[in-house]
Amino acid sequence: MKPILVDFDSADVPDLFSYQPEDPEVFGFSLNLAVGIEGQKGADNFQLMVATPKYIQKMYPNQTSILLRHYLLVFRYDFNEILDVINGYIRSINEDIWEKVGEKVGRIAQWEFEDYKPYQK
Repeated sequence: MKPILVDFDSADVPDLFSYQPEDPEVFGFSLNLAVGIEGQKGADNFQLMVATPKYIQKMYPNQTSILLRHYLLVFRYDFNEILDVINGYIRSINEDIWEKVGEKVGRIAQWEFEDYKPYQK
């Protein structure tokens, strides 16, 4: 199975391609990704935070260290470059079943089914 980025959007940034942060060194936003399988309908949702180091410092001013997951650290805003990094990772995945694909994409972005367990009586 070859996963592909089917769609993306951000509730924080209406137009990701024309967006220019007020401060190019201090910005962060949530990015939603729809990832599916090449040639098939449907996709699962994943979410990650795109942020600069200074934005992270601003968000955690009293911390000397933090653990991060589901973040893409950037040093300047270039949405084409951000897409290239995400697409490169997604396209590098090759698994036999969707659950494995979801787990691997889930290493960089929070999968809507992360930690999902079927209900059992």
